[in-house]
Amino acid sequence: MKQLSFILIVLFLTACINDPNPYHADFGSDYVILQTSELPNISNDSLIVRIAYSGCNGEHSFVLRNRYINSSTTEIWLYKQTPDQLCDAYFEETRYFHLTDEMIEATKIVLIGPHDFRITIKE
Repeated sequence: MKQLSFILIVLFLTACINDPNPYHADFGSDYVILQTSELPNISNDSLIVRIAYSGCNGEHSFVLRNRYINSSTTEIWLYKQTPDQLCDAYFEETRYFHLTDEMIEATKIVLIGPHDFRITIKE
């Protein structure tokens, strides 16, 4: 029994070490990013994005987060701070988020989101 436990622990640790993408973004509560012909995009020093979520009221709180992949690429995403609400209303909102100088200077900016959303918005 001890050998089986040891083997399972070694297999688990090996899977963690071999994970090709050990960092996983935390998106907070549930939402979706809506893609149109114009959005999402970057204008001046702001990310402009259309988001949708359900709840009892609109104007939920989001913050912009990022991580630098390498010297030329950064990933950005929204973290929804407002908890999920047990109401059936549906909200769509266009939001603006300030980008730092370091984000803007990146050669490539990739916006990621829940539900496997991924789009390069600057290349």
